[in-house]
Amino acid sequence: MEFIILNTIGLTGVEAIQSRLSSLEHVLVLPSQNFTMFDQHLYRSHNYHSYSGDEVFRNLNKELCTKDGRIWMGLRKYMTREMTEKYDLDKHKRIFLRQLGGKRDFSHCLRCYASSYFETMSPDLYSKAKYVVIYSANVALNSSFYEDYITDFRIWNVHNEIDIWLASISQSRTWNCHEACKYWLVNNLYLDYFSKTKGNQYQSFNWTDIVTDPKSVLVEIAKELGVHLNEKAEHDPGIIQPSKEFENKLLNDAKILRKIYSNTPLFKLADSFSEWSQLAIADKRIIRLLEEYVQFWNTTGHTNFDWVGPIADQIIDRLKFYCNEEFEEINYSYEFYHVYFQTNSDNYLNVQGSLQHYLGDLENKIELPFLPYYLRIVIFYLKMVAENYIFHAHSYIPIKRSSLYKRLASKSGLQALEQHRLTNEYQELEILIDKAESACSHLKA
Repeated sequence: MEFIILNTIGLTGVEAIQSRLSSLEHVLVLPSQNFTMFDQHLYRSHNYHSYSGDEVFRNLNKELCTKDGRIWMGLRKYMTREMTEKYDLDKHKRIFLRQLGGKRDFSHCLRCYASSYFETMSPDLYSKAKYVVIYSANVALNSSFYEDYITDFRIWNVHNEIDIWLASISQSRTWNCHEACKYWLVNNLYLDYFSKTKGNQYQSFNWTDIVTDPKSVLVEIAKELGVHLNEKAEHDPGIIQPSKEFENKLLNDAKILRKIYSNTPLFKLADSFSEWSQLAIADKRIIRLLEEYVQFWNTTGHTNFDWVGPIADQIIDRLKFYCNEEFEEINYSYEFYHVYFQTNSDNYLNVQGSLQHYLGDLENKIELPFLPYYLRIVIFYLKMVAENYIFHAHSYIPIKRSSLYKRLASKSGLQALEQHRLTNEYQELEILIDKAESACSHLKA
């Protein structure tokens, strides 16, 4: 039996193909979106090597809910009441543990979870299945963190044009669409780079093709997989059915957004992606930055489309090379203390800044002089990170893992805080960190 992972960089319309794959005979599709959370953070790499079997199952079976209690990620997201009642969690777990054995490779864990689910719910269909489809997180962006990597999985991606993607992400959340163009650019550029190294293992489908002419897309997929298309087949239970009304709304909203942003530099760069992307991924500087971006992404916890971080900003800046712009290396310490944040001798009690996201391993590149200006800014930064975790509470990297926090809380750091009369500000930070820990405690497996 062969496994297919549906990759997503976030609201790319993967559901459009997930739901329609039910029309292919001998293809089983795991309900909803799964495996997005590991530890307390979303869409990053998973490492189960120190986990017990029970812990692996608990993490893979985890559901995430909105603040009002609605499931937005997990196996039961679109299950009917009847299907939920039919689902036998204990049986699923028993079969999973039997299949899992002592192996803890990520790919093996996914296989066992999906296989044990279908053996629990539809043993007859499972015995005849040739393919199992899993809808997960961005396995492409996380791939370098898996020693075993999923070489025996096909990885399918759904991509869409910049206007459609902006319309998609804007349906239920407030995003800065101008800034979000950076996210689209960097992640699509990475996927092009990834496809060069994975060859036949990776394939990408266009969302517009899927929704406007699904039969043609499915006929080609069926031919490639060696299975038959059954247009009258019912959709697999627990998977959201295609909605032409919703898909048409996206297309109409995309037309309006194109009118708003069509003359802006980032949108124009994204709109001409196919013209320059292959040149860009042959650029050694961009390759180096993409590899650094992967490392950075997997050490952070944010899930924002309109904030990509300083490495992605450098990639965007380098892309301007194709528009005859210049490229400059970033001095992370300078950017942190004088671009992301500022204060001065007349207003030192009021640090100004807008960075609300933990910088992950990039903090290691930021110097921390134990002097008032720099101490104040680091405290302010960590407070903003904590407040953002408290507000969202859906993806969390413990603040006490932060390199800047560890240096601040060191013996020398605490002495400097006392010397410069910043102990009260530090104590306020500790209170906020405790609140963030409490707000995000529900994310633990």
